Order: sequence, then C-alpha cells, then structure tokens
Amino acid sequence: FTVTTEAFGAHKTVELCPNGAQVEVTAENRLLYVHAVADYHLNRRTAEAQAAFASGLFEVVRPSWLRLFSP
Repeated sequence: FTVTTEAFGAHKTVELCPNGAQVEVTAENRLLYVHAVADYHLNRRTAEAQAAFASGLFEVVRPSWLRLFSP
C-alpha cells in the first residue's frame, strides 16, 4: 500500500507497509488499507509536530498535572 502526499507543490509517495508499492488494494484488503492510511495521516505524518507540541507544553505545564485528566 502507498499514499501520495503533496507539500509546496512537491509530490511524495510513502509506503504504508514493507514493500507497500507491490501490494494492490483489493476488496479483501481494503479495510486494512483504510486503517494504514488513517494511521499514516493521524500518527506517522504528524509525529514530529506532536512531539514538538508536547515538548513545549511540558515546559509550561508539569506532565504530572496533565495525568490528572487521564483515566
């Protein structure tokens, strides 16, 4: 599986799994493809920005205080 992204006019193809370019999306594996695309856009693609945000937030608010809001 692959996904193509565009940033500042440049297109980039990213493999969502090992040898993803060789895997075709079929009726049998389409749900797995949807999960892989969602994981890429919500987690892998934004990981660097999320880490930077968390780092800045932890400079202002103690992590122990934020744990009060976790179940």
